[in-house]
Amino acid sequence: MRALTTKPYINGPDGIGGPLKGQVAVAMADGSVRFISEDIDPVTFERLSTMADGQLIGEF
Repeated sequence: MRALTTKPYINGPDGIGGPLKGQVAVAMADGSVRFISEDIDPVTFERLSTMADGQLIGEF
């Protein structure tokens, strides 16, 4: 786990990234792994990284 401190979060100064160009593999609480693009909106990534805060993710 890492703190989100400086945008962009993926492949940026926080060091979240890996060998996959333009994306990062993220382990979810249910054991699945998802790939997230480095182009994700920082606010969306923050909301995905926060547990049970009641915030909506994306537009509905």
